[in-house]
Amino acid sequence: MFAASGTELIVSNAAPFSLEQYIRIEDERLQIIDIPATGQTLTKSIGRTPDRIMVSGAEGIEVGAIIRMGGELLQVTAVADDGDPDIALDKAVSLSADRISVDEAAFFLPDYVIRIDDERIRVIDAVDTGQTLRATVGRAETTITVSGSEGLELGMVIRMGRELLQITDVQPAVVEVKRGAADVEGNATQAASHASGTSILKAEVTEDEEPETGQTLLEAAGPDATTFIVSGTSGIAEGETFQLGGELVTVDSIEPARLRVARGVDGSSAATHPARGAIFEGNLLDVERGVAGSRAASHDEGDPLFLTEVEVERGVGGSSRDDHSKRAEIFLGQRLIVERGVFETQPAEHPNGVLVRNFPTGPDDPERNRGEACGLAIAEAPPTPSGPT
Repeated sequence: MFAASGTELIVSNAAPFSLEQYIRIEDERLQIIDIPATGQTLTKSIGRTPDRIMVSGAEGIEVGAIIRMGGELLQVTAVADDGDPDIALDKAVSLSADRISVDEAAFFLPDYVIRIDDERIRVIDAVDTGQTLRATVGRAETTITVSGSEGLELGMVIRMGRELLQITDVQPAVVEVKRGAADVEGNATQAASHASGTSILKAEVTEDEEPETGQTLLEAAGPDATTFIVSGTSGIAEGETFQLGGELVTVDSIEPARLRVARGVDGSSAATHPARGAIFEGNLLDVERGVAGSRAASHDEGDPLFLTEVEVERGVGGSSRDDHSKRAEIFLGQRLIVERGVFETQPAEHPNGVLVRNFPTGPDDPERNRGEACGLAIAEAPPTPSGPT
C-alpha cells in the first residue's frame, strides 16, 4: 500500500523511470524528484554469471541491502576492499604527495576509492595537460597536431587513452596577423609591443560571451612583428579580430601546434585516437589521501592497488540476471522519491498492484495524455536484512 502521505514509491521495475518525470497513479499525478542511489558505479563490465563485482567505493553499500543495476536486483552478501584490478604503483609515493602514478591510469575515474596497504585514497581525476588532439591520429603517425603547446615539454611522457607517448619535439602554434586593426567605429588602433604571457581576447562578444580565448603569447612581440607564437589556437579563427592590450589585430592564417612523438612507450601499445581527445600527463592521478578514516603513508613502486569488491546474489526479487557495463550506476532497490499531488491533483492512498503510468506534459490539457503509456505496478518493498559491513 502506498499511503497518501508517503513520498517513497516502490515499483516493480524502476529502470525505465527518470528524474523529473511525471507519472500518474489512478487519478493522482506525481513527479519523480529522486532515484535513490549508492553513489557507486561498476569499475569493470560483468556478464550474467559473476557473483563478485568490483565497484568504485564501499560507501552506501551494506551487507543485506538490495541494490539495482538496470532492471536487475542484487542482494549484497559481503563487502570487502580486496578487489584486485591487477594495477600497481609505477612510482613510489611520499607521505605528502597529492599525485600518484599507476601503471594503468586510464582504468580510473573520479571518485574511485582505492586501497594501498592500509591507506585509502580517493581519485580526483587524471592529470590533464589542458590540450587536446586537433585531428584523429592513427597508430603509425609520429607527428600530431594539438590544440596548443603550453604545458607540453620536450621529453615529457603524455597519455591518450591507454597509450603512452614521449614528446621528441615541440612546435608551438603560430598565427600571422595584420597589426593595428580598426575598432567597431572604424578607428585604427596603434601597433604596440606585447610581452610574453599577454592574453589574446575576442574583440567583439555578445552579451552571453566571455572575451577570453584562453590563449596567450608564448613569446614577446614588437610593434612590427606580424608573426605571433601563441599558446594554442582554440578560440582563434582566421579572419577574426582579437585584442592584445589596447591593440586590435586581424588573424590572416593559423599554423597549429605540432608534436613529434615516440609511440607506445613504457610497455603501452600504439592505438588510434579521436579528434578532440584529451591529452593527459603520463599515468598521473590527482588524489585525496587518507580517506575513509585511514592515514596517509609512504608507498613503494610496485605496491598493488585494491578496490571495493561486493559479493552478491544475482537476480533476486523476481528480476532477471543481465549484463552490466563499466560505469553502470548502482541504485538502491526499486525506489523512487516523488512529489505528491502535482497538477492540482490530491494525494491519495494506492493499493499494491495498481499501474504507474507515464504522464507526459504537453502544450494542451494534460488530461489528453492519460493512459497513453503504461508504466509498472507498485510493488511491495522486498525484505532488506541488515548486517555488518
